[in-house]
Amino acid sequence: MIVELTPWILSVCTVATMVLAGNKNPLAWWLGIGSQAVWLYFDWTVEAWGLMPLAVVLTVIYARNIRKWRKEAAV
Repeated sequence: MIVELTPWILSVCTVATMVLAGNKNPLAWWLGIGSQAVWLYFDWTVEAWGLMPLAVVLTVIYARNIRKWRKEAAV
């Protein structure tokens, strides 16, 4: 059941991340990083190797966005 529910929960987290980002809420990037960690675990568990590069790249992008937003907020 966990294997069936996890992608749905993570999909909701991804949509929430995009909504928060569109509202210029910096929590978007933290939610994104958190959900990517779970995506990586899920991908490993179900051997969805093709999704792992996407999760890694999105984690890097979310971290980049946190850094950029912090830099802009400090100005």
